[in-house]
Amino acid sequence: MANLLDRRALKSIFDTANEIRKADQRPVERQVTVYVAREDREGAGKPPLLVTKAHNAIHTSAVAAFSGVVMHERLDGLVATFADPFDAVKAGLHALHAIDLMSDVLVLRGSHVAVGVGKASVVERPFREISGEAVERATKVISRAPLGSLVVEQSLLASLRPLRYGDIEVLEPRKGKLPGLGNVTTVTIRALQLKQELGDELEEVDAELRSRGRR
Repeated sequence: MANLLDRRALKSIFDTANEIRKADQRPVERQVTVYVAREDREGAGKPPLLVTKAHNAIHTSAVAAFSGVVMHERLDGLVATFADPFDAVKAGLHALHAIDLMSDVLVLRGSHVAVGVGKASVVERPFREISGEAVERATKVISRAPLGSLVVEQSLLASLRPLRYGDIEVLEPRKGKLPGLGNVTTVTIRALQLKQELGDELEEVDAELRSRGRR
């Protein structure tokens, strides 16, 4: 009688299991730049899973484009880390701008992003995970981000290069209490307009999709 279990497949699976067994899975506490993206859940109930997956995929693409690493996906978004806080801010603004623009052609909810710097417990191999003070703080600070915007604490913004660009808006600082944090001063940043070359690219994609429909 033939066997169902494939030895080569089992070897590959056992290799993975042994990598997990041999790896140092103890979290390492270190200073990190944390990027928290959250899908809008206000007023319309829980979105279908595919809508959330699309939201997370766009953020994942933006994170990768600016040398970040996705550490953890959530039911309403994701958490990533960056070596440079400015890269995290750029990734967030690009992702939010893309979601805003693509909402006419894709089923997407709005999004919010918070970027923070602090200590976190990080596991990087053989799988990724993150937790700790920096993640918890950013998860609370994100409540200050209006739909389609990114929020940072004022102290972090002060450490970045001056954000003098024609296609973003940096709003006035907002000070007040946040649950579990006390008085916090935050600054909201948002993208303003679509660059023409991206508009041309979207038109090319639309033309391709229309041509497929005629075949």
